[in-house]
Amino acid sequence: MMTSLLMTFETKAQDYAVDASNAIKPSPDQATFVFYRGGQFWRALVNFTIRANGEELCRLSNNRFMLYTAKPQKIVFTNVAGGLNIPDKEKLEIDAEAGKIYYIQCDIKSGFFADRMEMSEVTESTAKKKLKDVTADNCMKNKKE
Repeated sequence: MMTSLLMTFETKAQDYAVDASNAIKPSPDQATFVFYRGGQFWRALVNFTIRANGEELCRLSNNRFMLYTAKPQKIVFTNVAGGLNIPDKEKLEIDAEAGKIYYIQCDIKSGFFADRMEMSEVTESTAKKKLKDVTADNCMKNKKE
């Protein structure tokens, strides 16, 4: 039983991440956000919690992506290393429009005392090049079931 459950997890994740750049479809009544984090050796083991208007969405891992849909509204995305309950410093504000896909590239920046994840909106063509090398994060695998 446990083996079949694990195989289901792996199969669904693989199916979804075969080509993430083509798996993303817009919703006519919602905005779609694609967050991705490329492979970086430095701080590869640190996950960053991404929040939308204070609500935790996912702990984005190295070389992974996640999807988020929301109704059209102003959304403030924030993040913090791990699951630490400290104030989020990094912010990205977007006035979300229905039917639009937003691609958010997440890059780890190291400082003297702390690391941070910088979020920046990028074009679809930039994102599609990078999405070929990433797979669905665990929060996506759980939602696919």
